[in-house]
Amino acid sequence: MAAERERWLLVLPGPGAPGALRGPEPLNLAAIAAGQAVVAAAGGLALVPFRVGQAVQWRAFPAARPVSPATPYEAERALSEAVLAAGYTLQRLDVAAGPRPRQIAGPGLPPGYGAREQAAAARALRLITACDEALRTDGRSISSFEVMSRERELRRVRATAAEALCAAVTWINGAS
Repeated sequence: MAAERERWLLVLPGPGAPGALRGPEPLNLAAIAAGQAVVAAAGGLALVPFRVGQAVQWRAFPAARPVSPATPYEAERALSEAVLAAGYTLQRLDVAAGPRPRQIAGPGLPPGYGAREQAAAARALRLITACDEALRTDGRSISSFEVMSRERELRRVRATAAEALCAAVTWINGAS
């Protein structure tokens, strides 16, 4: 069983992209349906949130040891590369990513996280929000090829931003 001092990993899975999850199947299905889970790094336990009215209830699942997450540096670098690649593709296709979402102050990380982790989490959240907003339209694409290429690039940036967010918030009690 996971202890309070255990290292916990945030996982933001999606259909076809389970992130760090390695099962069992009931955990993966519940986490993908919820879009999030927290998993003990040593395995054994995972928590998946479920909405109950206006509250959140956490359900415990047995869990296999998750895949080791990228370091914050590796995740930030991958995110920068994904943003540059998407920008190049969208510019080449001459399609818009979409309207810029209005800036809202997202949740900050609690005390104990450094400035670098705070900035990485804020950037990842901004990009997730921007990609979600951009995926609601076709960006004035005029062909199915443009629509599919645009969507593929935006989904890649969103998935990489989710990985960067997970890397920024993965913690060991008392240290970031």
